Amino acid sequence: MSVERRRSMAEMRPPMSEDSLRGPDGDKGGPRRLDARDLMGDDREIVLIHKDSEYRLRITSNDKLILTK
Repeated sequence: MSVERRRSMAEMRPPMSEDSLRGPDGDKGGPRRLDARDLMGDDREIVLIHKDSEYRLRITSNDKLILTK
């Protein structure tokens, strides 16, 4: 999928509210939160690189996320 198509789809999605970016205890000091759709776009699988190792993040047929090395 082209970058332009992904960008236009992301623009159609409502932005995450300020509250949804907060940690579970309501403060902003917790881990950063990302919407999986921002990482995945329309893809069912992506490759993440960490310290020269590849990890695959994929969406299963049951709509769950699986991370494998």
